[in-house]
Amino acid sequence: MSDLNEVVFSFVSPDQFTKIVAWNKVRNDLVYSKELEDNMLYEELNEYFEAESIVDKLDAIADFFFVAAGTVAKYHRTKLRNPDQYYSDVSDDFVDALPVILADFQGFIAILGIPFDKAKEMIHRTLDIVIRANEQKGTEKDENGKIKKPDNFVKPEDQIAMYVADVIEELERKREELRKERELAQRGEINIGPDTQFDEGGSCGN
Repeated sequence: MSDLNEVVFSFVSPDQFTKIVAWNKVRNDLVYSKELEDNMLYEELNEYFEAESIVDKLDAIADFFFVAAGTVAKYHRTKLRNPDQYYSDVSDDFVDALPVILADFQGFIAILGIPFDKAKEMIHRTLDIVIRANEQKGTEKDENGKIKKPDNFVKPEDQIAMYVADVIEELERKREELRKERELAQRGEINIGPDTQFDEGGSCGN
């Protein structure tokens, strides 16, 4: 479980983790089941690879980290309750698949003109949206033990789409500012040092 711990805490902030732990405590008292956790994590990985839009990909990645953070909390809480009992870790497939997912996502957003180094920030912000959406869920479970969505559940995709649109709009604004600066520099109306470099996000620095 140590590898999954590292993965979770490299993307999930302490504040987000606290909210996810509280969510799981109310709904399943942080009880760990390897079969259930494996099934939920595999489901989110499959959703990512089936996703075709940036919104669906972000939603699936955020869902994965939401489940993974809960898995870590439930595993360690259950072990503390029963220190003499052995509990199997979840599959290593999830940790092994994550670099592939991140590389794919970075390439996907680069095609859209979004710098690949914004990937982690976008995942973090989307996780906030997913956490808020999941707060709508009650405590009722389906036949597999997964928390059910209420009939009036508001999916997070619309908010994720708005966030992505804001990211793209901000990048376009910065690129337009950069274009104007270059034009002014070419006309000699502003002085930009010879060592100034411009990044893909539209900012400049020395």
